[in-house]
Amino acid sequence: MANVAQTNFSHTYNGAEIIREVFFEPEEDNPALESLYRIVDARDKTNIYLPQKLRKIFRVDSNGCGFSAAGGTFNINDKTISTEKIKANLELCVEEFIDTVWSETLKRGVDINDLSGTDIDTMVREQVVKATRSDLHRLAWFASDATSSGADWNAFDGWIQLFIDNSAAINTDSTFFDLSTQGFEDSSGIVADGAQNAFEKLYEEAGAELLAMPNKVFYVSRGIKDNYLKSLEDQNNSVGQSNLENGVSNITYRGIPVVEVPEWQVNLDDTTNPQNSVVGSHLIVFTTPDNLVIGTDTVSAGGTMNQFKFRYNDDDDEKLKIIAKMKLGAQYVHESLVGVAI
Repeated sequence: MANVAQTNFSHTYNGAEIIREVFFEPEEDNPALESLYRIVDARDKTNIYLPQKLRKIFRVDSNGCGFSAAGGTFNINDKTISTEKIKANLELCVEEFIDTVWSETLKRGVDINDLSGTDIDTMVREQVVKATRSDLHRLAWFASDATSSGADWNAFDGWIQLFIDNSAAINTDSTFFDLSTQGFEDSSGIVADGAQNAFEKLYEEAGAELLAMPNKVFYVSRGIKDNYLKSLEDQNNSVGQSNLENGVSNITYRGIPVVEVPEWQVNLDDTTNPQNSVVGSHLIVFTTPDNLVIGTDTVSAGGTMNQFKFRYNDDDDEKLKIIAKMKLGAQYVHESLVGVAI
């Protein structure tokens, strides 16, 4: 296996240098999954039960004395949150940094292979934590267990695959449509006011149940957000000019938050993403955070971001080994609380 950190320096090491600061490559900030979605403790399969509506139980009382059962009924449906084993096995050999400026940060003598407590250890730890958050968001949304795209994507079915598989049921209660078919997108991208018009369609065709939710949200890709911001700016009035000059701190549509999902755009533009050819470059999901469920077996052990084991040269290959293992899966609860535009 290749070293998790690899040197790619543009100059030759000619002696001691002073490393005052390391500038990490800019990347999107990925909040913890717990801050955006519902997390449940699920070691393998967890069943959730969904009592459906009960209506029309009152009838005209024409029986006088006595009892005769009549009126509406309701079903109790169920769904399964299935989790699959995922893992990260990374390694790093100190030889990657010999004869480079980073050799100044290494320990000496027989301890040279022990990277614990070094600047390299600190850098690797930070990168692993950020990569974990990025990967968990990527899998929860875009994984597909039937994909031929390989082990990067096929751990389980993420939310987008689940929505696609159940698009007919979703469209019955809310809406599921193609942005291009509706004229909101063309070959050059989202058309003028296309995002706003897509929000309008999702809102107006949504079921009463979703509209009644107090914490509903439009999850969007970056292109959708930028297009909507342009609509807010191009109003030919003082409000639009203020939006252009000062920005819009809390983006909403009819009072509903419009939230750009971290790394959606990066993953939608990734041609290895199994949803790339289906979704394209733009995506909107209209739902509530509680309707999106992530199952994991690490939720009761300090959260989903902290399950790492660092092993420092404790065997004969003298390498740092980073190990992470968990069970992970995604599910949504109610079709009536989902609207999708792809």
